[in-house]
Amino acid sequence: MKPTLISRNIIDVAGGNVRKILQSSDVFFHGFGEAYISEIEPAFVKGWKKHTKMTSTLFVPFGHVRFVTLDQIHSDTQFHEYFLSNLQPEILQIHPNTWFAFQGLGEQKSIISNIADVEHEPGEAINSAIEDFEFNWEI
Repeated sequence: MKPTLISRNIIDVAGGNVRKILQSSDVFFHGFGEAYISEIEPAFVKGWKKHTKMTSTLFVPFGHVRFVTLDQIHSDTQFHEYFLSNLQPEILQIHPNTWFAFQGLGEQKSIISNIADVEHEPGEAINSAIEDFEFNWEI
């Protein structure tokens, strides 16, 4: 299943806006397993990773991040890029068995929030070196 980019609302509130990320009534809500935050330094690339069970719902509350997913159909490889930042009210949902990697953009450390539908299990994710897939990470 292809990743899904979902627009969210910013609720204008005096003293600071509210950004709703996920609620149980959303059609794309698959349940709750755990939530965590990852940090990424500017220009650094993390990945490749493929979860076998987990659906990751990703949100960037601070900074700018490029996510790259990989479709492998027979011998054809297609990359898809998604850009998330605190300036855009969007989330990216990555479904099981999708390879992905991500890169910090800008000049400061970025923060990524993942609301996963299952808890982390050792062996549930497959990791691969960034060089294993030929993607140009230059900005």
